[in-house]
Amino acid sequence: MPRAAAVSGPRGFHWTCRSLGACPYGQRRVPPAGRRMNTAFLDGVAETDGDHVFADDDGVLVVASDRVDEVIELAREIQGVETAQAERMRAGTSLRDELAFSAYRRRQAADPELTLRSYLRERGGAIEV
Repeated sequence: MPRAAAVSGPRGFHWTCRSLGACPYGQRRVPPAGRRMNTAFLDGVAETDGDHVFADDDGVLVVASDRVDEVIELAREIQGVETAQAERMRAGTSLRDELAFSAYRRRQAADPELTLRSYLRERGGAIEV
């Protein structure tokens, strides 16, 4: 697996590059062709000056400046859970055991409304917010 490297790009965007063979930006700047664009729309979501845009293989996230610290903290928590799960699985723990799936199915039999998502959240094993 290639080493990942955090690379800071234009306007403070950050990419995790799987390979540093070619970065998506460089020293050369192209002057704007028209008036400055203050708002961009990413799949219908307005991104304005001051917003932060995070992207990875799973998608793009636009975060208002006043919530960046909160979102980064949550992302680090999720990354910690994912990393710990991956390490246990590399050590031989099955996904079924990792999720305590048998216990989930027993609880679900007693409470058909229980979802795997809510069960994992209760156990601290959720990888989403």
